[in-house]
Amino acid sequence: MKTITWDTNINGKLACGRFPHIDLAPTRMPSLQELDSTVILIRVADGSHEPVQVKIDSIVPLPLTRLSNVHTWPSHGMDTASFIEMQHLKKQVSKETQFAVYYYRKVDVN
Repeated sequence: MKTITWDTNINGKLACGRFPHIDLAPTRMPSLQELDSTVILIRVADGSHEPVQVKIDSIVPLPLTRLSNVHTWPSHGMDTASFIEMQHLKKQVSKETQFAVYYYRKVDVN
């Protein structure tokens, strides 16, 4: 199982059954079969939510400048300008850096 660690439970989304998250785009887009067969464990470093097991339903790649509030509000609880500013502070990014909106779905672990 692949594990992803976020700093915190951004926008409280780990309590939801389905949620989006914006991050850097994958270097290679996985096939639908790969997405369906991969379970991911998401942990948060600050302990603000228990770990959750998810699958990715879809990935929408976009350059940083193509993101809009419709993506950033549900993912990070902030407008696009604030999200872009945060990315510039955290990572080496440019206007053409490829990001992606990942659509996650919790999986039943029982």
